[in-house]
Amino acid sequence: MAHFGSYKDTERRIELALGAVASGECRNLNEARIKYHVPKNRLYARAQGTLSKLDRPGTNKRLDEIQESALINYIKRCDELGFSVMPHMIHDAAEVILNAGSHPPFLPQYLGRDWVTRFLAAHPELIKKKQK
Repeated sequence: MAHFGSYKDTERRIELALGAVASGECRNLNEARIKYHVPKNRLYARAQGTLSKLDRPGTNKRLDEIQESALINYIKRCDELGFSVMPHMIHDAAEVILNAGSHPPFLPQYLGRDWVTRFLAAHPELIKKKQK
């Protein structure tokens, strides 16, 4: 089994290989695969439009991009108004946003106990340090 390096490095070379085929530098995908030393199946998948793991959203993300953006805007707006947004407020707002587009509406969706902690870890720009 051939080793192609780190995932990010391989994805970068795949982008270069696809660009070489598009520009005519390489005649076909196989020639680009050999020249750029990338896995055949992954190169062909990217050529068909399959997104890499780096470009795909997380499999267990509860909020989609639009919902997440709405929650971030809510947090930033509260901060602009001088309100300290507490974790339970983020949790409640996220559940309201999540259930606003819930189908069917009679089956409410809930967020886990540690959801806010993971959300804030993914968005460190939202964390403010306490003033002394």
